[in-house]
Amino acid sequence: KQEEVRVKIAANGVCRSDAHHLDGDSCDVNLKYPLILGHEASGIVESVGPGVTSVVPGDHVVLLYCPQCLPGKECSRCAGTKTNSCEKDNFNTTSLMRDGTSRFRHNGQTVYHYCGISTFSEYTVAREAQVAKINKEAPLDLVCLIGCCLGQGFGGAQHMAGVTEGSSCAIWGLGAIG
Repeated sequence: KQEEVRVKIAANGVCRSDAHHLDGDSCDVNLKYPLILGHEASGIVESVGPGVTSVVPGDHVVLLYCPQCLPGKECSRCAGTKTNSCEKDNFNTTSLMRDGTSRFRHNGQTVYHYCGISTFSEYTVAREAQVAKINKEAPLDLVCLIGCCLGQGFGGAQHMAGVTEGSSCAIWGLGAIG
């Protein structure tokens, strides 16, 4: 559909947020079931809808659970340093795509989206603002972590804890974020 990208998933990270939903410990009251979890992945663009200009079929991408404006069309936050809180196209908490429908069905039943990207699937559909083109030489099995845990861990260390180059710090935890 308009401004949407179909991606063949190559690799996924598994975030504790996904496990919370499986355990029934979710604080996201807007989620509908059944749904396809997953929100940190990499893949290859399979096809694009009308209006998509930033990627073409064959491009390698990282999927982003927090969308951000496209270059040249930035809101004030995306033009600055707050791309995680885009004014135009913020985080999807509805279990549906922007038009109020789902792209997934199983035996005639609607299957719902998670974070607008649902990456625990062979293929997914995301808004153009939720895919970032990457170098084809980048290893897809590693860059899948960029979409969530790398940004969360780095952002937390730099912006919340004030860790800078040359700082000493300790990290507790065995997960990708720490």
